[in-house]
Amino acid sequence: MSIKGTVWLQFGDPFDGPRFGPPLRLEWAAKDSGIFKDLELLIADVYKTIAPQPTTVWERLAETAQPPTINGRRVKFDLRLFANDLEEFVLMRAFLPFPAWPLGGWVVFEGWKRKGEEAWTPLAAEELEKTW
Repeated sequence: MSIKGTVWLQFGDPFDGPRFGPPLRLEWAAKDSGIFKDLELLIADVYKTIAPQPTTVWERLAETAQPPTINGRRVKFDLRLFANDLEEFVLMRAFLPFPAWPLGGWVVFEGWKRKGEEAWTPLAAEELEKTW
């Protein structure tokens, strides 16, 4: 399950730059479903491309991909792998800046987890919320 309908208010890099408070969910932003659908499709395409590869190369593959554009603006894509003692996690985030960048943009988060060599399963919305 993805998290969408989110507006980030920050300056600089949308994933690593300084933020001013948590991301906001605004009703008017959630209604712009075409952009969110495009961002979700981008994440699904990246996942489909990297899933057959070893996880050790996922971040490199995501970094070397040509960033797509939506409405003439470049999409910022981010992939993070991390693990704890029990599970591995992968997060994929896609961000399209508002025309008035650097004041924010549309964001979609997706995430998966697995134990050992089991299949990847999607993170629940509550689990994704913890990754902000």
